[in-house]
Amino acid sequence: MTQYTALIVDDEPLAREGLALRLQDFKHIEVLGQCRNAREAQTFIEEKTPDIVFLDVQMPGKTGMEMIAEIESEHAPAFIFVTAYRQYAV
Repeated sequence: MTQYTALIVDDEPLAREGLALRLQDFKHIEVLGQCRNAREAQTFIEEKTPDIVFLDVQMPGKTGMEMIAEIESEHAPAFIFVTAYRQYAV
């Protein structure tokens, strides 16, 4: 089975912890870390190059969408959006 590394990005501590707890059930996903905003996440992604980023859409300072636009495509992981807002949910 393929192993994946992941990063969780959310400004809400309970949301980060809840997602990390749920991801423990997936043995092929290793959570490398958690970030509380886009600035921290961009640095983390550049340094650790996770395969997957679970990314909150709405965060103070910079949204998840704005962050993605600034990441160089050669370093871009797969992004999975997480949100509590109905208008962003698919």
